[in-house]
Amino acid sequence: MTIRSHPSEATLLAYAAGTLPTGVSLAVSVHLQFCSLCRAPIAAWESVGGTVLEALPEAEMAEDALAQTLARVSEAQSSPTLGKAAKVEIAGIELPPALAAAGVKDRRWLAPGIWRAMIPAGSAGPAETYLLRLGANHKIPLHGHEGTETICVMKGSFSDVTGRYSAGDFLELDETALHRPIAGPEGECICIISSDAPPKLRGLLGLLMRVFEGRRESR
Repeated sequence: MTIRSHPSEATLLAYAAGTLPTGVSLAVSVHLQFCSLCRAPIAAWESVGGTVLEALPEAEMAEDALAQTLARVSEAQSSPTLGKAAKVEIAGIELPPALAAAGVKDRRWLAPGIWRAMIPAGSAGPAETYLLRLGANHKIPLHGHEGTETICVMKGSFSDVTGRYSAGDFLELDETALHRPIAGPEGECICIISSDAPPKLRGLLGLLMRVFEGRRESR
């Protein structure tokens, strides 16, 4: 597998530091499942962070710190919802552990061949994080963005004006981007997408998709 598109160094550093928004962090975690090239610096930066923590001066711990730690360990071992996340599959693919733990809602059809499954953990206010599925040769209407949009391909491929992207590829788009993704002919394409706000769909097809989704949400 050849991955052609990766997160920026700034994004990877923010991921290692734990400062990314939840939705973007989930998208990066999906990319890391595919990409050993990006896993290597993450491990190195996290190791440096551990060294820095060890070098910090000692601080007093709470009197019940040990009891709290042991209680959490016991809780994680006894609860099926903590510790290791249960396996979750969507459209025949197993979700990475971070996504499975975050939770994914039921799929909603936006148009024939196109569905979306929201990820509440990465959706707050206008921000949205979700899985998007395009059937082979299906496309999303021409659209722009308010703020940034992050995409990681989980299955299949899609193409737009900037090129072709397949499983593992990671894109970071800003408010200047205007594109019309279309899934490859080989089969369905599934991506995780996190954006600062809903896409600004253009044209008649975009209007029809908004109307279709609005009717589904009102039921």
